[in-house]
Amino acid sequence: MKKQNGYVMDSIYPSYFYKDTQPLWLSTVARLRGVRGPDLDRPYRYCELGCGAGFNAILVAALNPGAQVVGVDFNRAHIELAQALARDMGVANVSFACLDFQGFCKDNGAPFDIIDCHGVWSWVAPTSQRSILEIVARHLAPRGLFCLHYMCHPGSTPMIPVQQLVRSVAQQAGAGSREALGAGLAALEHLLAAGHYDDQPPLRERLRGMRAAGVDNLAHDLLSDFWSVHHAGDMHWLAAQAGLSFIGASDMFYNLDPAICLPPDMHAMPGIKRSPALVETLKDMASGRPHRSDVFQKNAVAPDSRQRRAALNTLAFMRNPGKTGTDLGCPTVSTPLGSMDLSDPVFAHIAGIANANAPFGFTELCSPEQPDSAAKRVVEALTLMLHAELILPAQAARSKADAAAIAAINRLLQARQVRLRLDRDAATAWFVP
Repeated sequence: MKKQNGYVMDSIYPSYFYKDTQPLWLSTVARLRGVRGPDLDRPYRYCELGCGAGFNAILVAALNPGAQVVGVDFNRAHIELAQALARDMGVANVSFACLDFQGFCKDNGAPFDIIDCHGVWSWVAPTSQRSILEIVARHLAPRGLFCLHYMCHPGSTPMIPVQQLVRSVAQQAGAGSREALGAGLAALEHLLAAGHYDDQPPLRERLRGMRAAGVDNLAHDLLSDFWSVHHAGDMHWLAAQAGLSFIGASDMFYNLDPAICLPPDMHAMPGIKRSPALVETLKDMASGRPHRSDVFQKNAVAPDSRQRRAALNTLAFMRNPGKTGTDLGCPTVSTPLGSMDLSDPVFAHIAGIANANAPFGFTELCSPEQPDSAAKRVVEALTLMLHAELILPAQAARSKADAAAIAAINRLLQARQVRLRLDRDAATAWFVP
């Protein structure tokens, strides 16, 4: 099993598309929180740290022609695949650097407006984690956004001994990562068959569900020497040392008011109104989410009421084209805390406008004359509808990718049996049956 700095190197990390790392999505997260991030209608720079074979970075570039996209990975095989794929797709506004994070921090010569780091932090050495923060501190532009994905407590806590078991057995196998992983998983199956974890039904189901994951995915996930789980409060403190302020989650549900996204028995927790860190801890405890994807801003300044409303007024939305024939005024949506009711009239108001199938702005939902309390209700409704994918952020007309270029990429994806289609109107992509 070949490793570099404790990380698996002899298998290719699978290619994925991450909806919540896309520039328009991250910008919408910020503006719904009243924060003005980078102006995506002007040229900007986007960086993906740990880009793997480059698929996500290439799609960011294809969907956002005004962006200059840079993918960074220290695995030469990944970078060569990424460069070949970008050529095949005809995407010119993306480049790739075959460097570790420390080397990239030294070599990079221009600031970025958005930096994304997905599926990396919890799997790399502490030295690499420090380099990630140094890159952000040195190379993220003021008011720029940083999206950081990591495994969190308590959702991933039960996986700590599981990962230790699989990695320890794999190390004894003395083979390539795929074969070594097979030995580790066989040991885990033995324990499951013997009744271990029967007293932890959620963990048992999670372990059995791993069978559906690809071998290369699990090798990268479970065989790292520095696999780690983190508390949100600790991560936010580290980010603050790099000049970052936490502004929300890329998963929209967790940006709802605590009165909505926390169960009733947590609402009266002492200190909850004074401690944002406590609120984030309670969110993790309530939902049991195994991962967080946090959005931070560099040199953030807390917005006043006027600035919040100005940020909201720049938002535009559209109905989800995948929901054709669906009544957007559905009574409930599924959330990490179970079904939530959409009976508030504000949902019907938004659904009525969205059903017109045209992009619509925040001012169509809440006029400037309405009080902040009304704007807050609209924000909460939009956030929940975005979480449910009933509506989507809408890309400004002047920032849309060329229709012919996107159509060509979609034909290529279909020919290669990739179950994904790009949507230039929402600057995102869809999984298809």
